Amino acid sequence: MPSNEGCGPHVPVWNMIAMLTHSRNRAMPPKYPNITVQLIGHDSNAFMILGLCQRAAKDAGLPKGEIAAFYQEGTSGDHDHLIRTAMRWFSCE
Repeated sequence: MPSNEGCGPHVPVWNMIAMLTHSRNRAMPPKYPNITVQLIGHDSNAFMILGLCQRAAKDAGLPKGEIAAFYQEGTSGDHDHLIRTAMRWFSCE
């Protein structure tokens, strides 16, 4: 994955979610609002975020193709992109 420049692993994930949520367009609900991913309280490591999202998607019964599409989109940019992608796809707390 690309560098976490500007928001390294020392930045708590809840802080990143709060910053990104503030700028997020509230008119757009996540693609899967019924799938909740608990990011707060976990390591902000990209692999942890991907794993939590994939597990929640699998537990909710999302098809493998959709989970693969999330993975592809989430890993196509930097760390901030991954968090924004998670927030576009799922209800993140």
